[in-house]
Amino acid sequence: MLDEIIRYIQSQLDTCDSEDAEIIYQDLLDYLYKKSGTLDKRKEVFQEDIRLVIEEMGWNKHPNWKSSPRRAELKEFYEYWTESDRGKRPKMLFEKKPTWDLKKRIGRWLKNNNS
Repeated sequence: MLDEIIRYIQSQLDTCDSEDAEIIYQDLLDYLYKKSGTLDKRKEVFQEDIRLVIEEMGWNKHPNWKSSPRRAELKEFYEYWTESDRGKRPKMLFEKKPTWDLKKRIGRWLKNNNS
């Protein structure tokens, strides 16, 4: 259900000015992440967001995607950013960041790992 809401919001924001749309989208994602419930559910939402970036970039269409080093790096990316604290209401590392652009973070992660 949450994935459907996010996709709907994305489709509606396609008609907005790109800067405004990005700000609105990020604010809504922040709200949805906070309200989506359990840590496991929020991890699922984050994993789905990564999958959408992978599809958008077309990486999953590569014939050797399943054994690709990039796929392994993205798994490490997921593991790193979903590390959580031990509080009463645990937050993952990416949820603690004041600014977050998943596509840019993935790009930087891959660039740093290939240097």
